[in-house]
Amino acid sequence: MKQTDRIVIFIIGFTIGTLLVSLYLENKSTKKEQEEVIAMNSLFEIGEEVRQLPKSLPDVFLKGSLIDSGTVINSDGEEENIWIMEYKSSYPFVRIVENVSEETFEVMAADQILIHLRESVDVTDFQPMFDALGLNVRMFNRDRNIMVISILNRELDAIPQTLKALAPWENLIDSASPDYIKVK
Repeated sequence: MKQTDRIVIFIIGFTIGTLLVSLYLENKSTKKEQEEVIAMNSLFEIGEEVRQLPKSLPDVFLKGSLIDSGTVINSDGEEENIWIMEYKSSYPFVRIVENVSEETFEVMAADQILIHLRESVDVTDFQPMFDALGLNVRMFNRDRNIMVISILNRELDAIPQTLKALAPWENLIDSASPDYIKVK
């Protein structure tokens, strides 16, 4: 057998082996995604009630794991269904809020708040507040006066609780809001 024949056989074998491994991994990944979608499309039992994710929610949000869900009354007195989901990529923890009366939904990071600071306010001005509340700075952009902070706890209404806890320091804050995720 010539040297060139050996090289050709090696290349063919390597190519076939790589193709088989690729097909195996792709099949395994597709099967796992299908199982997750089936699990997410099924109904979730919450106490005595049964809730399903909003039908208008994009499919990408159906591929996560449900951490917690329930119903709360917001500050306007409206009923909201809330799901806390965990995903493997992008935002790891997502909070999906459905306003029952308006039949709308919002998607946001479940573990952080976005703060726009007033001009001439520095992140160090917040240190006493963060120490008192047990919050942490996750990101700070000095050029845009934007700060991302952690939340108070892991409850369904942790985002509104954290925003309410920031109220005494509103003289330092231009605006504070959930870290919304744009849904296309």
